[in-house]
Amino acid sequence: MSCPETFNEDSIRFTRRLADDLKNLFPNRSVPSFSSSANSDLPSGAFVATNPVAIVDLADFLEADDSKDVKVTHLLLSDSNPEDVMDNWGIINVNELVDDRETVSDIEIMDKEEDARCFNRKLSRRYRRLAKDHSTVVGRILKRVSSTLEVLSYLAYMPEEWKVVRSRKDANDPIDIYRDESTVISELFTLEFPVLRQVSLREKVLWRTEKAHCEDPFSYTYQFDFPSLPSLTHLYIAQTSSSGNRNGKIPSLALLQENLPSLSHVRFTATGLPEELQKKYEPYRGWIQETYKEIKNWWNPPPSKSSPIPPGLTVLYEPSCPWRHIGGFCATSDVEYDMFLMRLGRIASDFTSDFHLIWPSERDYLKYGKEHGLFPPDRALEDFWESLIVPGDDGEIGRGEWKLPEEKPWETHPQERWWRFDQVQLLVALRKN
Repeated sequence: MSCPETFNEDSIRFTRRLADDLKNLFPNRSVPSFSSSANSDLPSGAFVATNPVAIVDLADFLEADDSKDVKVTHLLLSDSNPEDVMDNWGIINVNELVDDRETVSDIEIMDKEEDARCFNRKLSRRYRRLAKDHSTVVGRILKRVSSTLEVLSYLAYMPEEWKVVRSRKDANDPIDIYRDESTVISELFTLEFPVLRQVSLREKVLWRTEKAHCEDPFSYTYQFDFPSLPSLTHLYIAQTSSSGNRNGKIPSLALLQENLPSLSHVRFTATGLPEELQKKYEPYRGWIQETYKEIKNWWNPPPSKSSPIPPGLTVLYEPSCPWRHIGGFCATSDVEYDMFLMRLGRIASDFTSDFHLIWPSERDYLKYGKEHGLFPPDRALEDFWESLIVPGDDGEIGRGEWKLPEEKPWETHPQERWWRFDQVQLLVALRKN
């Protein structure tokens, strides 16, 4: 095996052993490896790895001597597949082991619970150890494919606590705590990607953020550092609420366009709003000033508002849902959320070619829950398939253009929105479809 000089052979062998240990922990369960044109319907040049073992397999394959001529143009890397997320990564729910405690002895119950807890500890320990080397394995892959890569999807779903890894340098050293808090893929900043045109990231961002103090000691300014991606046209950033707080502020659309000169489409899921789409607060006016303003605007209408989106850029935004109040009463956060959607809906109606509002998916919520229902694995795989150049009868079709929504659900009454329904009604409606 030939590997880059920056990656140690011992480290590569150790990562391989960790992946095999994780695979052997499930003797009755198939742990899939990576997919390509050799073992699936993927076209030549497309590779998909949707678990830590598959990502290690792909890194070893690309670094092998007989794979030097393999050209990778489309790449999807995910730490989990749909089955992992729905099955909680194989972790056993101890509370559901015994349904009827009257028919089982206490000794048997305790034995089953202890066996399950022991298995969960082993499994979590293996995931934690793989998480420590995960970024290194991804770096090995990206260094091998950077010159030919056109489409990159990197998705993270694993629990945050698994990114805290205990390691020991030697027997005399105390245990160190390692936490992977990086929100960027460092190889995007250190390698050249001349033809990379589409990037989709979940729980990662495409910029480094630094806080700087202003003259006001309680205020901050944000400075953003971007990688050099001259061919990037489509950027998709998806985050959960917890990662959004950690990653800080979203850069403005103008700043994105300035640092990514070829950018034409940008999509956000569950992130904060860029500066151009944030609500502009006006100073308070009394009823006399407000009445005068309305009369003045009626007599001399102001010019139509210009689009907040910079020219040449199309923005898609998918907000998260008010999960805490789904199926419940109308709380203050529900009202604020409805007003938030109404304001974005007005922007989407006024500037139909520049801004598109994507409705939160009830199917994803019911299938994956409140956190993993935001850009879940199967939907990410569907988007990746749309980015592929698929040969058809009329030549090449499907070159990564995103589907733009045509419906306008924000025009419906708030009580008719799916998260206002009772959960039982939601399940019945979903089965009928």
